Amino acid sequence: MNSKNWILVTGGTGFIGFGLTKRLIALGYSVRIITRGLNYDEAFKNFPSETSNSRLDIFVGEIHKSSSIKRAFDNVSYVFHVAALVNSVSPYRKFEEANVTATKNICELCLEFKVNKLVYISTCDVFGLPWGNQVFDESSPYKTWSEPYADTKIKATLLVKDFQKQGLKSTIFYPGWVYGPGDKVFMPSILKQLQSGLMPIWDGGKNKLCLVHISDLIDAIIMALQNGKSTNEDFLILDDSSQTNLEDICNTLGSLFDVKFKFIHLPYWIAYIISWISQKLFQMKFIEKPIMSTTDVKSFGYNFKYSTKKAKSFLDWSVTKEIKSGLIEWKSWYESNRH
Repeated sequence: MNSKNWILVTGGTGFIGFGLTKRLIALGYSVRIITRGLNYDEAFKNFPSETSNSRLDIFVGEIHKSSSIKRAFDNVSYVFHVAALVNSVSPYRKFEEANVTATKNICELCLEFKVNKLVYISTCDVFGLPWGNQVFDESSPYKTWSEPYADTKIKATLLVKDFQKQGLKSTIFYPGWVYGPGDKVFMPSILKQLQSGLMPIWDGGKNKLCLVHISDLIDAIIMALQNGKSTNEDFLILDDSSQTNLEDICNTLGSLFDVKFKFIHLPYWIAYIISWISQKLFQMKFIEKPIMSTTDVKSFGYNFKYSTKKAKSFLDWSVTKEIKSGLIEWKSWYESNRH
């Protein structure tokens, strides 16, 4: 691919986007990223100066404002739409802007500029909360959570499918909880709670967590770029064979970081009430941050089960990172990048 035939990555300075950008450049592609500003975090800080201008282009714009990113689509052959608002306590309008309006803009510009393919990163949350022993796959209907992140991601994913009917070629991925080097939110938040000495658990700690290591997710994304069979298909990408649960994660992190802590076992309904009240107090600016979010309570309070048979069949994708080795890898990254 020559330098005038760019791959565009939204959210290119974030956890998944930056990992994807590095992989694409290592494979010989030229990558243009869209970022909201030039005030980079430490993870991205040195990368532009270490990369040739013919391989990395940085475009500043707001993806929920179509006019501000239109020029970013010049000479673009593929688009990876990774950017999203995940923070579960932000106002709903912010989620609508970041996850729905932005996705609509990306789809419209892909069509306008005749982009070869859009690869959209959705979430396994779009399939809703499970009942009994329900196993989700790509044919499962979307179900709302009454939570802003999951519900706006459903809207955005449906938009991508609507644009397929207008001629947009795309691939949709539904990853689980993403972790690994570069993760500054998910594992750090668990570790910080453990370091407080007390870890609340409201599922008995036994509900299965469907995680995916960042390198395994990026493997799947690259496969969509190189595999024509993935066009207008969607794939669940997570470790569906692992029986890892929150208690396992806590015990592993506690051992790796030599942290002593105790579990506090709460009924689900008590955890939910605490989270709901703390969110309200945060929104009313009575407290600096909520104790926990209702999204977190739901995420850890149900036993989610998924099938990745389709990804394994269509893409020849597989899990390569076992959870414990992935956490050891994250620990090494976290300690070397902690400031």
